[in-house]
Amino acid sequence: MQGGRVRPDPKQAKKPRGGMARWGFADGGALMLTEAGTGRKAGVWLVEGEPDGQEPVDHLGPDAHTMSRDDLATALGSENIRVHGFLRDQRRIAGIGRLLSNEILWTAKLSPFAMTRKLPDDDIDRLHGAMISVIEHHIDFERTLDDIGKSADRPSAVHHRIGFPCQECDAEVRSVEYRRYTVAYCPTCQTGGKELADNTTSKFLK
Repeated sequence: MQGGRVRPDPKQAKKPRGGMARWGFADGGALMLTEAGTGRKAGVWLVEGEPDGQEPVDHLGPDAHTMSRDDLATALGSENIRVHGFLRDQRRIAGIGRLLSNEILWTAKLSPFAMTRKLPDDDIDRLHGAMISVIEHHIDFERTLDDIGKSADRPSAVHHRIGFPCQECDAEVRSVEYRRYTVAYCPTCQTGGKELADNTTSKFLK
């Protein structure tokens, strides 16, 4: 989603906006790889043999929906960092972005600033269950679409709902803003009623 999107290409224009590659099929249909942002992260690689272990996927962690609870616990204990950043780190777990991170932590009722090595077993259980269920829910939703839509059009409880009431407790959904992403959370459901400081220090507002 950040780097590029593969989507239906019915028009097959000669100079498509943001177009990087096109795949044509015998029935006349086509798919287009586009990149709308400025990150220059999208691309096409041709490799010989199995792609695992080769660039650009050689640094990726396991797919999130395939991880067992014990594998997740081991990964959480490898370094003591904020759980929101952990979920988004593709080297540790592949496939979770900003929207899913916010939704998983809300579902698990965990603070996005909780430290990975300090999570008790019950929290890890909830985190693993939320990770699997949220990913499955969003995959099911994607399969109802004919094209890749905008992030804002996807179902969410806290992502893109900042300032609106939480769907579970009616508290106002809050955020911590960073230059490249936003952490969305419910203070009542996730942080014991405390608002997270809107900076990079991970301290609570007094």
